Amino acid sequence: MANPLRGEVAITIAETRYLLVFDVNAFCHAQDALGKKPLEMVADFSADPDDLVTLRGLFWAGLQKHHACHLLAAGELLSDAGQPAVRAALADGLAAAFGLAEKQEGKEGENPPTTTPGTGSGSTGNTAKPVATARSSGRKPRG
Repeated sequence: MANPLRGEVAITIAETRYLLVFDVNAFCHAQDALGKKPLEMVADFSADPDDLVTLRGLFWAGLQKHHACHLLAAGELLSDAGQPAVRAALADGLAAAFGLAEKQEGKEGENPPTTTPGTGSGSTGNTAKPVATARSSGRKPRG
């Protein structure tokens, strides 16, 4: 299962599910292949939808953790899936990798949101006893 908070996203191509992972190693692979730093790659990906070299390079890099392949094989998969599907998956994966993915509450299997103890309609209120004020003991100070 893809974990979007870790830069993972799934894409199905010809009835096969691929898990793309955009972690440090993926960005290193992409940097080697494209000769660009990560933020440059993301900026180019966002700015120019016709940049097939960046699209293929990022797609290939995302495949490497679970589906290691040659750059040309990634291009074949890209052709099979179609650019719009791959572009959408990359956009989701890159957003997650940079912490920009939207957090969705209430997904199945997740723990419910936590509340601060002592708040809400079910709270019993403050039952602690007040602190006593300091009083003189009546003893003479030592001198």
